[in-house]
Amino acid sequence: MRIGFHLTPFWSPTDRAPTAIIDEAIEVVRAAAGMGFAWVSIGHHWLSHPTVWPHPIAMLGRLAPEAGAMRLKTSMLLLPLLNPVDVAESVVTLDHITHGRLDVGVAIGYRELELEAAGLRRRDRVPKLEESLGVMKRLWRGEEVTLEGAYMKLTKARLGLPPHQRPHPPLEMGAQSVGATRRAARLVDAVFFGPQVAWADVGRLVGVYREARAAESAGTAGTAFAWHRPHHLQPAARGEGAHRVPPDDLGGDRAAGDGARPLTCYVPSRSTGPTPRTRRARCWRGSARTRRRMPAERSCCCS
Repeated sequence: MRIGFHLTPFWSPTDRAPTAIIDEAIEVVRAAAGMGFAWVSIGHHWLSHPTVWPHPIAMLGRLAPEAGAMRLKTSMLLLPLLNPVDVAESVVTLDHITHGRLDVGVAIGYRELELEAAGLRRRDRVPKLEESLGVMKRLWRGEEVTLEGAYMKLTKARLGLPPHQRPHPPLEMGAQSVGATRRAARLVDAVFFGPQVAWADVGRLVGVYREARAAESAGTAGTAFAWHRPHHLQPAARGEGAHRVPPDDLGGDRAAGDGARPLTCYVPSRSTGPTPRTRRARCWRGSARTRRRMPAERSCCCS
């Protein structure tokens, strides 16, 4: 079992100077580097006022020399909002900066404000994500890409810099529904179930993922990640890093299905919202101190 931690709790409270917010997160990662954590991850949002969401690519580049042996993850990069060529170039550069310790998580996004800023509609999210991933994988493989797609046009496009990890950094996709879980099984080698998914449902969705991977003849079972904060663990003080979760709390192979590997668990180090039961129906931004409700939209980034 591997344990990692997510930086979102450290962006709150927001009454600190922005430089102090970022500097404190850097200190946390520096302190956590020797504690045995497998990775540190960072989320992605645009136009997030009144909350704070530093740019994930820039932030991971700064954290790379502080992270020791920990892997660094985008969790999740809202891929439909972005130009896939720019993402492919940025990921390659960051992969070399981290010396191959980068994992790239992607999701479809959900906030109308962000979609509007990107010139997209909700129905564009999935096809844009799939088209973008296809282009990025081809560029990372070193292909010369000519394409006239629904969202982009490329003519003899080829990256100048190949990735450090071949054919590309490990890819994972956020999911919180059966359809999104099957999409992850088809397109990437790992799925991430966020805090909106009730812990009781994680095992069922892992089963969906394994079945879909087998149907796709993917060659590997894939990996499942889940964010979970057990009821009996109290929030840590700022700077203490993430709590370790006893293996029995994860259900091990019972949750993942017979023969599957145990789940990996994301554990936020401070409370980021209501209890897991409430999280099934609500998404929250900020910490328990700010407790600001997300806009009343129909889904979250991993639908």
